[in-house]
Amino acid sequence: MDLVKRALLFFCAVSLLGLSYFYWQYKTTYHKYQVSQIEKQTLQLQLVDSHQQIADFYQQTKAMTLQINQLTQQTEQRQNALNQALQHHQDWANQPVPNDVIRLFNKASNTHKNADNLPHNERLQNTK
Repeated sequence: MDLVKRALLFFCAVSLLGLSYFYWQYKTTYHKYQVSQIEKQTLQLQLVDSHQQIADFYQQTKAMTLQINQLTQQTEQRQNALNQALQHHQDWANQPVPNDVIRLFNKASNTHKNADNLPHNERLQNTK
């Protein structure tokens, strides 16, 4: 009987060790799974953020392109107006500047004076 008790005790000890090993292996595997899920969620959030940044960049690029096109069109209109004024007044070098030319230069200088699209930089010296 003593041998049966020892065999049973040995079997219980081996079973306990086996169960402990499988339990710790399960916990380790589950922890790795949780870490991988967190990494996956982090990557998904980064991907969503990247898509939003790309969309914002696209909108900004679109707005800037529109502004550039408008400024180019204004420049072409001014150039055409100057060319027309010069054609109508080819001999104005000996006379006062025509009103059309004065009006165009005043319009261009007023546009630049009223442009508030650049930040004020106090470090720059005033050259006036």
